[in-house]
Amino acid sequence: DRIVAVAGAGAERRVEIESLVSHYAAVDASHIRWNPDGTNETVLTYRNEQERDEALLERVPPLDREGLEPVMDADYHLVNFISGKEMSLALWEEFHEARGGFCVADIQSLTLTFGKNKRGHRSLPEWRRWVAPVDVVKGNESEWRWLLGGEKPFAGTLQELASLVLAEGPSTLLITRGGDGHVLAWKEIKHAYYAEIPALPVSDEDFVDSTGCGDVFASGYLLGVMRGEKPLAASLLAGTLASESARLRGIPQLARLADPADLRAASYGRWWKRAQSHWKGERL
Repeated sequence: DRIVAVAGAGAERRVEIESLVSHYAAVDASHIRWNPDGTNETVLTYRNEQERDEALLERVPPLDREGLEPVMDADYHLVNFISGKEMSLALWEEFHEARGGFCVADIQSLTLTFGKNKRGHRSLPEWRRWVAPVDVVKGNESEWRWLLGGEKPFAGTLQELASLVLAEGPSTLLITRGGDGHVLAWKEIKHAYYAEIPALPVSDEDFVDSTGCGDVFASGYLLGVMRGEKPLAASLLAGTLASESARLRGIPQLARLADPADLRAASYGRWWKRAQSHWKGERL
């Protein structure tokens, strides 16, 4: 088994990136496209531990069909919209028509505007086409409210938001909420269910950096899926890994963690018992 990275990065970062992934035998970085004009540059300005502003300097061109070919036949796909311009909507739909595997997608920067100054939020009139072909869609609460909004963010309840998204095709919706935990909404046969799951506490003494916690959350959920877990169990695994990520800095430290399944059982207590008993949340 291997993890194939499909992305664009600046040629000036090639040695650094290849050196980083060389420590992980399962990672295949041979399909990264090295851009001679440089790497996208994102400047993060934190307002507090959970909220930040972003500014983007674009250098990497979008992917094309040829760039996606190496992963079309993969068993699992994890898609992260880091800049929001990774691919066009037409290519996104073409990718899903051709892919064979399970897909988790993080909407992330699809909801951000572009430019050198602070990135604002935007809604996408075509949001249904972006979420419809995906198995599991993830984003934070602000991203979801803007994605479904208009001139202003969606003002309904999270239950209403979940119902709208699941009605378009995804089997599972994940909404991360920082220190307030995350929302899990999922479909089983004829019904859809909803649960608000608390965050695992991270003390001020243990907190290091929240950058990347959302990425780790999405990866953790997919790991649960790959292990054959149901949505609730997989989301608890995701929450466990995101909590641990906030205590660490960088991929090498994260890679040295103990088995996250053991951490999950010890950390989530009552919620883990619910997952083992096939508990279902509130019906949507």
